[in-house]
Amino acid sequence: MSAAIFEDPRRRVGFCLLFGLWALVTAFTLDRWDTALSLPYMAAISQVTATLLNWIGIQVALGGVPGSYSILSMDHVVFHVTRECTGVYALGLYVAAVLSYPASLRQRLLALSWGLPAFFCYSILRLVLLAFIARVAPSWTQFLHVYLLVIVNAGFLLWLWAVWVNRLVHEEES
Repeated sequence: MSAAIFEDPRRRVGFCLLFGLWALVTAFTLDRWDTALSLPYMAAISQVTATLLNWIGIQVALGGVPGSYSILSMDHVVFHVTRECTGVYALGLYVAAVLSYPASLRQRLLALSWGLPAFFCYSILRLVLLAFIARVAPSWTQFLHVYLLVIVNAGFLLWLWAVWVNRLVHEEES
């Protein structure tokens, strides 16, 4: 069934409609329950990032504005870590793609069980990389932050989802 989704035009349309619906549901959920979902996710990513940066020798002071954003203060640069910086919206699209794809509940839960931690780790790595670049090549920070890493976010989302879909296809073939 998984491979057949892209062969039948009706299934493609159905997937696209479901994806749009789930994308709206996840966006609404993240907005509506921001305090319970997005903010703890952002705080955890900021805390782990600060710990890792301090561990590798980039001194960071972690602060924040309760209910709004985290602040990573380093020499000559301050990051305001917002929801967008954590990839939480890309994560919402990943969840929407998983929920839209024709798979069993077990397969979807499996995709979410490794996809959510993968996004968490990726978001930390992204912030660590950005802090490192801000330290060694500050003129590249804005380009990386605004352009390149946004594209990489989309690529990571698509790659993670494609890995899961390919595993489903291989499961069905065996």
